[in-house]
Amino acid sequence: MLRSKRHTTLSRLGRAVLLAGVLLLHAVVLAQRPKLPRLPKLPKMPKMPYIGFLQQPDSAVRRQYIQEFEQWKTGRLVLSTRNLQFELRSRTRRDAFIQFRPSSSTTLGVAGYYRRLGLELGFKLPTSEERQQRFGNSRIVDWSTTLYGDQFGADAFFQRYRGYYVRNGYAVDSLWRRGNPYPRYSDLAAFHLGGNIYHVFNHNRFSYRAAFTQMERQMKSAGSFLLMTSVAIMNFSNEGQAFIPSRRLPGYNNNNLGYARFYNLALAPGYGHTFVHDRLYVSMSLFMGFGLQHQRYRMNDRIENVGQVFRKYNMRLATGYFGEVLYGGAGLLLDNTSSRVQDLVLSVSSPSLRLFAGVRF
Repeated sequence: MLRSKRHTTLSRLGRAVLLAGVLLLHAVVLAQRPKLPRLPKLPKMPKMPYIGFLQQPDSAVRRQYIQEFEQWKTGRLVLSTRNLQFELRSRTRRDAFIQFRPSSSTTLGVAGYYRRLGLELGFKLPTSEERQQRFGNSRIVDWSTTLYGDQFGADAFFQRYRGYYVRNGYAVDSLWRRGNPYPRYSDLAAFHLGGNIYHVFNHNRFSYRAAFTQMERQMKSAGSFLLMTSVAIMNFSNEGQAFIPSRRLPGYNNNNLGYARFYNLALAPGYGHTFVHDRLYVSMSLFMGFGLQHQRYRMNDRIENVGQVFRKYNMRLATGYFGEVLYGGAGLLLDNTSSRVQDLVLSVSSPSLRLFAGVRF
């Protein structure tokens, strides 16, 4: 037993010494080997560009797509027309509708710009007596302004019109024929106050300022998703009388619509694209969405207060020629809302057309 115990102790000691020797020899061998080079650090991945509202300005990308004219002054002539028009149609008979239009309001103006600031003065062009006899003479107060920024844009407007004619005169007068004076509602008044604010997602490549004011030049074709928020107040009246008697609109179920006021709040996504060929361009964009509307109106001498969902779309078209010195173009804006009022559909539009030619110096 004693021998066996002594042998076991010596065996353990020998194994420990042998293991220590092996580890020491391994360390010496590793020390004699050349050191392996360190692995190179991987380059940092470039940050992905932000999208949406968090997209940051990228001057390098923007310079490839958009040329700015910050140090240039410019002057231009502007011919423009704008109005507030609306249409009422029966929900039960699609062929029963009345189109109300004001007499045209065309202005000729001059504008001057320096960098991103500008001032424009316009004067209403006179209309002939023959035209006044056919279309009447609307009394118009129409003011609007548009801001085209890099990421955001805005429209603000104030419109007050009195005096409308019926474009499809046969709808209110069975004896009316083309060439005759149009049926007129001289006391029919419309009021429109509001604005739009919109965001350009791809603002490093797509420029509204280039398309509509040419204070910048878009060098390459590009597009962007858009988002618009809109608020407005609309009012219609005819000196206390029903401006749409039931006998004038077949299928309207014998109701008389008088005074009406609408409060609108809408959200409309959209998309815009500018196509560029050398110094020529065409830009198109469309917003389409829905909103909430509070209606207060008088129907058959009874005041109604109701809430509705309404449709909204906003279309913008522009085309022109980019010149270093001489330039010119045209822009069309159309803002439309469509609302249901009992058995009627009321569609309100604000078209605006501008033609301009200018010089940079």
